[in-house]
Amino acid sequence: PQMLPRLALVLGTEGEGASDEILRLASRAVFLPMHGFMQSLNVAVACGMLLQRLFDLCPSARGDLSPEMRAVLRERLAEAVPRLAGPSADDGDVGDGD
Repeated sequence: PQMLPRLALVLGTEGEGASDEILRLASRAVFLPMHGFMQSLNVAVACGMLLQRLFDLCPSARGDLSPEMRAVLRERLAEAVPRLAGPSADDGDVGDGD
């Protein structure tokens, strides 16, 4: 398969779905069919299904980041959301075994 064009996956809430504004801007909308007794999917499960299908169709879409870029992005994330950085030596959470 050929490389896919740039795209954005927008996942809406279970009750509301994607907003009308987003749907108007979209060039394509995809809906996951439901069979049997299921009436909804957790958004994380739906995202996983969509990404797996994307990667099945275009394995090169997985991409990869260099170790340096990973470190930069982790640092940015830690600055933006400090609780994701974990305990630090000066916050009292790291003890000496006492």
